Amino acid sequence: MYDPADRPHTPEETERVIDELAWLAEERWWRENYQDRPYVTRDRSFDDYRPAYRYGFESATNYHGRDFNEVEPQLRAGWDRWEHRPRKSNWDEVREMVRDAWDHMRGREHDDHIDRTKM
Repeated sequence: MYDPADRPHTPEETERVIDELAWLAEERWWRENYQDRPYVTRDRSFDDYRPAYRYGFESATNYHGRDFNEVEPQLRAGWDRWEHRPRKSNWDEVREMVRDAWDHMRGREHDDHIDRTKM
């Protein structure tokens, strides 16, 4: 049941909730479609790819309007500090997945549920 005390109280909390809801919608799409990607192997599950997809999604949002190749040095450095990153992963292992999520996000950036300028 909805408790009004659970609602966000500050603009920052509201933005965090919006970001999480947007990611959940994107995550659902990736969960349903990741197996068709050329880099996916049979011995790995969606959970193995999820961090790279989320990083690509968040990065495309944070670097709105900029080209992937332009900001790749910042993305590479940011991957090593990103809180959701698996400890033993490195940029070269996830680059293609991050780029895929970036491109997917860019293709959908005008949808109402993704375009942050409409929120």
